[in-house]
Amino acid sequence: MVARSDTVLYIHSHRKWYVAGLILSVILFGWSAYVADRLHLAGWERRILVDVNNWPNSWRKYSIALGFIGGSAWTAVGAVIVTFIIKLYRLSWRLSASFLVASVIVYVTKHIVNRPQPASFLPQLHVRVAASGTAFPSGAMTIATIVALSLLPYMRHKWRVIVPIWIILVGLSRLYLGVYAPLDVLAGFALGGILVTLIRIMPQNVRVFLRLD
Repeated sequence: MVARSDTVLYIHSHRKWYVAGLILSVILFGWSAYVADRLHLAGWERRILVDVNNWPNSWRKYSIALGFIGGSAWTAVGAVIVTFIIKLYRLSWRLSASFLVASVIVYVTKHIVNRPQPASFLPQLHVRVAASGTAFPSGAMTIATIVALSLLPYMRHKWRVIVPIWIILVGLSRLYLGVYAPLDVLAGFALGGILVTLIRIMPQNVRVFLRLD
């Protein structure tokens, strides 16, 4: 971490990339919700899920640890606390606001789409952790994406490769554990992308009013 000023987030030349990211994230989330609402696994989803889920059982403890560290509610709480302690107050508040909005959207979307856990479609699936309720979208993936993308501008360039690796590994861990299908993970990633990019393209006066500047 090197930057305590948030100016880096709003360099004018970056705005077009944030806008493009927002548009792509909205499209991906909308498409995922449309397909998931059919309440079945698409052929490509089934193949990917089965392939990843059949990885060796010896990876279970590592996958659980990865999910806990990279995309759990504790990840969200820890990110907020740590950024506050190191005096990145605006970042801490942006993370808090993003998690709050994300939790509401995830809750509402889960009840609208009402897609069951993937084991309902594939009884032979290895479910390696307890899971209940509906699966779309993945809240864990949303948290991982928000944290990773929010921290990205504060990282030294040589460390930024951690961000895509972090997001991909958390997503794969969800499939391996048998708690989410690929579309659930993609939707969680898209939702995280929507919230992060939306904050970054807000007009300055709105950011100031909401203390997100």
